[in-house]
Amino acid sequence: MSAIIPINNKYCIKLDNYSWMVCHWRPKNKLPKGGAWEGMSWHNSLQHAGESLVKRLVSESNLEGIDEILNALSVSTQTISNAIIESGMSNSMFNKNYIG
Repeated sequence: MSAIIPINNKYCIKLDNYSWMVCHWRPKNKLPKGGAWEGMSWHNSLQHAGESLVKRLVSESNLEGIDEILNALSVSTQTISNAIIESGMSNSMFNKNYIG
């Protein structure tokens, strides 16, 4: 079983038979679509993949002060949550430790 949850134009979360994978878009001019998704980290649950991606999104931001950090955490979490909901994947795929 495999599935892709697009988060934005830079990141997605993929599910394969063994794990949840956080991927980023790697531009490559030689490829037909101008790039490809590359795996960055692998996780045993969607929750762990989402938490990893939230940390990455927040760490990429140039933040100053606790208010900006809290806002970035909230926005990143909401972005990922909305992407999961909009993916239309069935709830059975989101078991805490889904293994194909």
